Amino acid sequence: MLAICIECSHQRGMGHLFRALNLISTLEEKREPWLLLVNQDETALSVLREKKITPVIVDLEDTSSDWEGKLIREREITVWLNDRLHTGIETAEHVKAAGIPLFTIDDMGMGAALADGNFASLIFEGKSIIPGKRVYAGSEYLILNPEIAGYRRKRDQLESILVTLGGSDTYGVTLPVIDFLKNREKETGLHKRVSILLGPGSRIRAEAERAIEGTGFTLL
Repeated sequence: MLAICIECSHQRGMGHLFRALNLISTLEEKREPWLLLVNQDETALSVLREKKITPVIVDLEDTSSDWEGKLIREREITVWLNDRLHTGIETAEHVKAAGIPLFTIDDMGMGAALADGNFASLIFEGKSIIPGKRVYAGSEYLILNPEIAGYRRKRDQLESILVTLGGSDTYGVTLPVIDFLKNREKETGLHKRVSILLGPGSRIRAEAERAIEGTGFTLL
């Protein structure tokens, strides 16, 4: 049984959730057992309800009760994957004390030093400084939706633009991107199909709607 523990919030973003969904899809295909652990975040839980996935809701702020060890014993978990960016030392110690392997993803937390493996597909500071007993570095370890492969092809000219900056876009980077694209159209006189996709955790829809007024851009 693989336990996938993720943390979702507007500040943390939704990438961990969608990465987990991609991984779960692969596990389902291979008929491997899994258990999804997530904090109480209504946006994430809404996505999971839509996908008909029932997670175990955990209190990630609780670092003293060893809820990890209890879950490992109750659910017969054999591998723990912690996808939270900064694994705390307490979490790592609880998992390792239960006698099972711990793996992390793009993790620079103190607890990652105890991990049996750290999949570092998005850390570019250099493999030598990445914590973990073994480090698997490189873009080949990205967990992507396999549907993306169907859209890969050589393009000889720019026909359309899709802007998507994650499930939350915590810092509202979509808005300056819209302004940049509007200015480019004014400067060049060239008009392309532009679609702006906001994730389920985004809080800038009203601002984005105002920003695209009169542009022909599509907000999704």
